[in-house]
Amino acid sequence: MISRIEDRDSSALKTLKTFFSSNSLRRSVCFTGPAGVGKSTLISNLLPLAASNKTIAWLACDPSSPKSGGSLLGDRIRSSGKDISESIYIRSMSTRGSGAFSQSIRDVEIFLEHSFDRVWVETAGSGQTQSEIAKISAITVLILQPETGDDVQWMKSGVREWCDLFVIHKSDLPGADMMAKSLEEMGISEKDILKVSSRDGRGLEILEARIEEKLRSLNWKSRGADLHECLAKNLFFERETKKLEKAYAEKKRTFIRKPYG
Repeated sequence: MISRIEDRDSSALKTLKTFFSSNSLRRSVCFTGPAGVGKSTLISNLLPLAASNKTIAWLACDPSSPKSGGSLLGDRIRSSGKDISESIYIRSMSTRGSGAFSQSIRDVEIFLEHSFDRVWVETAGSGQTQSEIAKISAITVLILQPETGDDVQWMKSGVREWCDLFVIHKSDLPGADMMAKSLEEMGISEKDILKVSSRDGRGLEILEARIEEKLRSLNWKSRGADLHECLAKNLFFERETKKLEKAYAEKKRTFIRKPYG
């Protein structure tokens, strides 16, 4: 079913009508951040803790090759050797050239919410604007690491307005305290800034608890309206774009000969 959704199979998309409700995407969490901050490593270490009392589906988006369209899909490799129980499902998804996440990501989230207590989405970390990333899941967790220039760029774009939790990963490295202080100076609440280390497990339990707390206290009426409007807009533009592509294909020769009419 997921493969058919990714392929934009019309019958699969029609089937999603039976899965969609006013609470769709309410139990989803997006993990994002610059490339190289260790998003997959952090999630693979967080999963066993979170799955001790609930089932979780992890959708890991990997960048696709602009030439072949293929993707390494390496998150299962990173998770090998971990204590992954049967309450965890891992699905690697190629972005298929669309940026930081697959075009079908929301549809797959909605489908999986009927089988799992939580759906976690990991973006590829580049190619999409922050506002788009913020509208694929109920809450957004931004993962950063000390002393990297890429983090500074992410923080320049009104990030505190769309992100729910700020995780300083690799906090065993120098500069973690300074980064936390900088985030506070930007107006981010101290309780929304967490220092975590996958190397020694520091802060993982606190992060899992804060994610659950954020989901429980979420103003779903407002957040849900934004998420569902974005879903509807994307589906509408996808449908209309297909119509335009078909119309262009039928008249392509005319337009090539006279591109300005």
